[in-house]
Amino acid sequence: MGDRPITLESRLSKSILVIFSVYPSEKHPYISDLFDEVFQDQSVDMFCFHRSQQDSYHRSGSIRPGRKFFKTKGFFNFGRWIGLAVFLLFSPVRFLKIYHGFPKDQRKLSAVLFFLYSFFPIVRRKYDLVYLNAFQLLPHFKTKAIFGESQIKASLRGQDFDLHPEKYRPFLTWIDELHVLGNYQKSQVAELGFDERKVVVINPSGGRGVLSGNHEMAKKTGEVLLGSVSRCYWTKGHIIAIRAFKQIEEEFPDARYMIIGTGPELDYLRMESIRLGIADKVIFKGWLEGELLFSHFLAFDILLHLSIEEGFNNSVIQAQKLGIPCIVSNKGGLSENVIDHETGFVVDPYRLEEVVGSIKKLMADEQLRSDLGKRGSLLAESRFSLEDQVKAYKKLLFS
Repeated sequence: MGDRPITLESRLSKSILVIFSVYPSEKHPYISDLFDEVFQDQSVDMFCFHRSQQDSYHRSGSIRPGRKFFKTKGFFNFGRWIGLAVFLLFSPVRFLKIYHGFPKDQRKLSAVLFFLYSFFPIVRRKYDLVYLNAFQLLPHFKTKAIFGESQIKASLRGQDFDLHPEKYRPFLTWIDELHVLGNYQKSQVAELGFDERKVVVINPSGGRGVLSGNHEMAKKTGEVLLGSVSRCYWTKGHIIAIRAFKQIEEEFPDARYMIIGTGPELDYLRMESIRLGIADKVIFKGWLEGELLFSHFLAFDILLHLSIEEGFNNSVIQAQKLGIPCIVSNKGGLSENVIDHETGFVVDPYRLEEVVGSIKKLMADEQLRSDLGKRGSLLAESRFSLEDQVKAYKKLLFS
């Protein structure tokens, strides 16, 4: 597996369906940068799972000649119902496989028919390969039979699998080859009985969107700025960072903490900063993207990412590429992002005194911040390059 040479003929001869969780855009540059390179001369069909984003995908500029993009349609699309009727008439065996593949508690004719209607563009075509950019999408497809005899490959991402691994165990049996972000995730799926020979480790690159230049130019005189860039979700550890910041702000009165991101915990985090009396020093910037995101990124002196569970993390890679030292938790795969005491600090997020001590050490020593940042930049450029990621993906998908 993977030893055959990758030729232009082998790439163009495959019929491929790519299923995205979110459409590639400036909001997700690590997706758009990667797939623009991987599929630049490849004709592929694409399907974005979240209907609310499908029209936006068309506006994003990712549709090119030779690419088909499928959308779900409203319930009263007459043409699709006609197509489904023809499918049922001429493919009864396939229909029965899909019907009997449904979970027993959902196996109702009306539910199966509506499911087939929603995903009819996928069902009616035959593909050599179906690739899902997020393994966690598989439960939504109910049964492997929807993909027929296609080879299935997927990328494992994020906290859904971390929090509910048993939920996803049955869907590992669908997979012919699984891409994971690091060795931590590889060990996770191995513990669930997945064949390690079918696992491919491809580290993320953080995309190509990192600004070049000297980030010292963006800093305010006398101010030390800590920052976090991630969704405001309870597993991301923002609450730990805010409470740690409270313990250092008296010793470092010019310090500020900026959170870039939004999510369900945003109001809770605002209230916690008010409760602790540091609301004037904790800055909530909301969701930023593209150049605006990186212009704020450049001002950071230290990046905090104290997740209690994480497969890997793009913002840590991006920060290191900018020469910003990182303090990350020792949970999940974050210790694969940062080398402790060489490119940053790896701490136990449940030991607040350890977190506070690491922050104080970096706050007090500008030279240490610079040294760790430089080594982190060298590490990120050598280990997390877009070029290497693209080569690995091409091998995964086309060999």
